[in-house]
Amino acid sequence: MLNRVGQSKAVMAAALAASSLGAPAAAQQVSVNSQPFRVGIIDTPVDQIIGPKDQVTVQVKSFLDAGQKPGRPPNPLHISHGAIVASAFIQQAKKIDPERAIEIFSAQAFFQIPSKKTDWDDDNGPAPVGLNFDAATRSLDWFKQNGVRVVVTAFVGSDSPGMRSFLSHANALGMLVFAGANNDPMKGVLFPARDPESIAVTGNNLNLDFRFNRDMDKWVAFQADGSVPANGYHHDEVENGSSFAVGRAAAFGAYIIAHKPQASRSEIVEAMKASAEQGEHGVPDLSSWKVADRFRESVRVAFADPKPTPRAAADLQVGANRSAAVAALQTAASR
Repeated sequence: MLNRVGQSKAVMAAALAASSLGAPAAAQQVSVNSQPFRVGIIDTPVDQIIGPKDQVTVQVKSFLDAGQKPGRPPNPLHISHGAIVASAFIQQAKKIDPERAIEIFSAQAFFQIPSKKTDWDDDNGPAPVGLNFDAATRSLDWFKQNGVRVVVTAFVGSDSPGMRSFLSHANALGMLVFAGANNDPMKGVLFPARDPESIAVTGNNLNLDFRFNRDMDKWVAFQADGSVPANGYHHDEVENGSSFAVGRAAAFGAYIIAHKPQASRSEIVEAMKASAEQGEHGVPDLSSWKVADRFRESVRVAFADPKPTPRAAADLQVGANRSAAVAALQTAASR
């Protein structure tokens, strides 16, 4: 049984935010924010979208070195891994705010490792791919130029100089790295999820009792739905994973950034935890519709523009005057 965790904290934070804004209660309902969900995804190219496409724009750019061939889709249906991660992000964003536009920035940083196997093999899986860390690091500047702060990394690796350089640059630019916590429990949490500044996410539909046999409870911040959107992989070995969970979790961070572009990592993590449910091993779970609903309303209140638009303020005053006039007439008629 899942329990709500931090719900009273969210309600209290919302009430405090509303009381500190100094505007009439009705004015808090006036939304003047129109910033889109924005996310940068470092993966294979987002070359298609599975599911809703309305108000979704995608920009794809390769940062690979000359002569490097882009990594091939690791599945028999030739659907890019990056495309499925992006589709999971979009699916969650639509749950949180179906009317808000979504901007996807897809950075190509995976290359095909020279091998005799150049395509999917039903017996042995995909052709091998590697991550060009210099390309991944360069992509961060592109994200920054386009107003992106939320970055999805659905890959894992060791604590290498290339990984450190990537994470150092991400932190210097103020990026919020949402990282998959690894699908192999025997290896524990790897980088970039293991970096203290990253926000590590695992899938709640995976066997957490098995997965938490090492240090995952120390590093994992959230669990989310790790299933593949409809018409995704459909392959026994890759139907669920942290890759798709982190895509969904990142949508929560992107929603806060849309309201408060300079929000800190701690603000984002605490706002997400306040609306989450308690999952296995006490790890906050972001999966349910109720979480998305609570989160949306708490963010709208906590990060709303403190001043209503001039038209909204005028409408509120007219409404107040009208109500006072009606009350006066009713009082006079009753005498």
